[in-house]
Amino acid sequence: MTRYVPLVSSIVESGMQVFPPQPAFRLQDCPTYIKLKGQSLKEMDVGWWDSQTERIYLVELRGKEVWDSFDSDATHASKYLLNNFERKANDVLLMLGAMWSQTEIGTELQADLPPEVHKYPGSGKIKIIFVVDTPTGRRPLLVALQTALNERLQGRVNLFGIRRVILTDPDSRNTLPITRES
Repeated sequence: MTRYVPLVSSIVESGMQVFPPQPAFRLQDCPTYIKLKGQSLKEMDVGWWDSQTERIYLVELRGKEVWDSFDSDATHASKYLLNNFERKANDVLLMLGAMWSQTEIGTELQADLPPEVHKYPGSGKIKIIFVVDTPTGRRPLLVALQTALNERLQGRVNLFGIRRVILTDPDSRNTLPITRES
C-alpha cells in the first residue's frame, strides 16, 4: 500500500519559493485528500518533517495581493484571513489526527504521507506557520492578526501540544526555507 511520492525539491506558490527539507509533502497532491477535497476540507500548501528538530512543519503561503482588500474594507479582509487560516489549521490537524488514530480514511492518508509523520511526534513538535507577503507599512497588522488567530485556535492547537501558530512575512528573521520567487 506504499503510495508516498516525495515532493520535488521546491515549490512555487503565491510569489514565494519553498525549498522544504525532505521528506516533504503537499496534501493537495495526495489521492486521499483529493477524494475529500469537495467535502469542505482545507489543506495547507506544504508540509515537511525536520529530522534535526524532529518536528512536523505545516506552512501556508499567501501573496501580497491579500492586502488589496484591506484598502477597501479592513474589517472584512481581516475576518476573511482569520476565518481562512483558522479553517486550514483546524482541518489539517483533523486529517493528521485521523491518521494518527488510524481511522479508515486516516489509514489511507497515511499511505500518502512520509513515514516520518505517521505517528504523533509529541508536544511542541508541530509547527503551523502562515507566511503572508506583507508590505513594510502593514507588518504591524500581522501581530494583531496573529494574536486574534491564536485566540481562536488556542483550545484546538493545545489538544495537539501546539502552544501557538505563527503568522509571519517572508522577510522576517526566521529560518524557514522560503524565498521570494525569482
